[in-house]
Amino acid sequence: STNGQALRLSTTQNSVISVGGDFIVEGPSRIWFSTSPTAGSCNIGGNFIYRSASAGISYLTTKGVMGINVQGNFEVNTPGRIHMASTSLDSTGMRQTTLSLYKNVSIVAGLVVGPPLPARGKINFFGSGVQVFNAPMTTTFQGSIDYAIGASSTLNLGTSFLSNAAGSLTVQGKLQLGSTDPQGALQLLGNGNIRTQGTRLFEADATVEYNGMAEQWIGNGHPASSAVNLICSNPAGVTLLNQIVAKDMTFTGKCDTEQFPLTAYGDVSIAPGIEFVSDHLNLMGGAEQVVSASGAILPKLIINKVGGGVVLTSSLNISNTVRIESPNTILASNGFLSLLSVSDGAVGTAGVGPLPLGSSITGNVTVE
Repeated sequence: STNGQALRLSTTQNSVISVGGDFIVEGPSRIWFSTSPTAGSCNIGGNFIYRSASAGISYLTTKGVMGINVQGNFEVNTPGRIHMASTSLDSTGMRQTTLSLYKNVSIVAGLVVGPPLPARGKINFFGSGVQVFNAPMTTTFQGSIDYAIGASSTLNLGTSFLSNAAGSLTVQGKLQLGSTDPQGALQLLGNGNIRTQGTRLFEADATVEYNGMAEQWIGNGHPASSAVNLICSNPAGVTLLNQIVAKDMTFTGKCDTEQFPLTAYGDVSIAPGIEFVSDHLNLMGGAEQVVSASGAILPKLIINKVGGGVVLTSSLNISNTVRIESPNTILASNGFLSLLSVSDGAVGTAGVGPLPLGSSITGNVTVE
């Protein structure tokens, strides 16, 4: 405790502050990590727990450039605020703090505030496993803050959300979403798990997973990218509000596409025994695609590729049509493809469309 006073750990120096264990702020305390360094840093080997009873402000820097690494959990429970840099409009200097977090984040009470533009704070989620993020359903993060999820990281937001007044979101790893907002867990504007105001970049091989415990919706903020993976693992179900384009698609929980098509540029996996309702699956791209449908029924399978073929590794039932639209494309059935008939007439009988030059279906096909 600093007994209501501000303790400055450094001022203008480019100090390297090292804390081998936990860094805990308690009592009526205020901490200033730095004032105006050009390259200050602080490495916390354990947890950073901010439980100050003061309603005042602690600063990670005021006017300088500061990097803070927290190898343990980051917890905030205070009536006050942590400012990543000075928010005074007449303040000069770079005003830039990068806070890199490697374990769980818990905001019980209090605010984390970035400076106004052109200054900014940055929060990196750089853990090697799942980082659980818990925050109250209020705007806990304010000001100009950029967020980044590292390539080896999984950020599990649950029903909490990331927010800012300005700043970007960059996802390289996995983003797990639990919001049950009926307009979608990811929205271009409005609510859901991501309420950032700047650009959102989902890099190649990033993954978005809907893993809530109550019904969820995929909204208009979901990335429309052939390089981003999709996982639907919510046992209560995920419903589409628009068509989805993704690289790999994995379904281990109930899913209803509501007549919207799914377009995959990578592999498709549907777990056995789940309720999977989809009208239309498109397979596209230039690489070989593996489909493991585990007995799911699809009305339409449309294949239109610039290269590579499609390989079935478990049973797939088609109730309307299989159509290969690209030349020189092979669908390897491996005995797993079944065409279903529900009537004696043409309507209700599954079939295969005309095959373009060089295209074929290999292996046994069952007609039921």
